Amino acid sequence: MGLFLAIAVPLELPSTNVYLSYNFEANYNLPENQSTYDYPPIVSDRSLGINRKNVYNALEFKLNSHGYPGKQCLLRTICEAAEYALDGNGVLGDIIYVLLSPSASKNENLSPDFENAEKQGKIKKSCTVYEKQCPISLLGLISWLETTFTEV
Repeated sequence: MGLFLAIAVPLELPSTNVYLSYNFEANYNLPENQSTYDYPPIVSDRSLGINRKNVYNALEFKLNSHGYPGKQCLLRTICEAAEYALDGNGVLGDIIYVLLSPSASKNENLSPDFENAEKQGKIKKSCTVYEKQCPISLLGLISWLETTFTEV
């Protein structure tokens, strides 16, 4: 069994349909028969290691690998997410809100830059300071996708 997640972003090329896609895959084995079960189940006290710090590091690494300033672009995205209040836009909006709002979870000893970016967007409603440091808007790409698909 496995879980698959794919994010596809169309690239703007004249008279050509090209999509940039990121695929994530997780595989796990199912038990072959009932004798492989133990009751009561053994519950591990080990964490999966999925926390905000690791997710932010992965996003920074991915942005850096594409030639963008990773941390600055992540800060811009956090600021824009706070500025536009995405938490009321269905499941995707809720996921983006939780992912890009450092205040949505317990203190994970993140750099104060992340909290400052969220406050900048939420309180001052202006992310221009981050726009100078990062040339792309990741949330703008999502909005562009929505606009493109509603026009079709």
